Amino acid sequence: MTEPNIQNRKNRAYSLTAYNPSWPLEFEKLKTELAPLFGSNLIGFNHFGSTSIPGMLAKPSIDVCVEVKNLEEVKSTCSKLEALGYKSWGNYAGQGEEYFTLDDSSGQRKYNVHVLQTGNKFIESYIAFRDYLRANSRKVAEYIAIKETLRKEFGLDDYNSYNYTKSERMEALKQEALEWYKKQLQRSSL
Repeated sequence: MTEPNIQNRKNRAYSLTAYNPSWPLEFEKLKTELAPLFGSNLIGFNHFGSTSIPGMLAKPSIDVCVEVKNLEEVKSTCSKLEALGYKSWGNYAGQGEEYFTLDDSSGQRKYNVHVLQTGNKFIESYIAFRDYLRANSRKVAEYIAIKETLRKEFGLDDYNSYNYTKSERMEALKQEALEWYKKQLQRSSL
């Protein structure tokens, strides 16, 4: 089976909202609900993305990184997640993951669950970017400015263009975050 191209996905409307302090609580509730499904394969859960960064303008959907010992074992978890209403996308973005989404009753994305095997570079990338922004309010403001510019440029009905362009414009900031994160890890190991 050929993996789908994320840039060829069906376009959709999206929204951007001010930071909501209930998002971390919603993540904790989700973690409590989903953790038992992964059993002894589970290493950990991380809230990442814009809803994990205080003060950030965000799409109101919670991004979760589930770190597991063995990604192949997750295939047996798919039916459990689907029974809870999640849609399984497989390795949708080509990141070596199992990807699941849950939409609310109005069809708006509520959760993005990325399940990755320990050692996958995207785990570190997600955490690095989150922690860097949490530690640097000027970079949060820079990211918000990019989002607002793109919202004006593409409107709220062209998520694909918004997201693709945002990813391109954020590449330098993501690299900066990863370098900062690695320095933090080096300092903590001394």
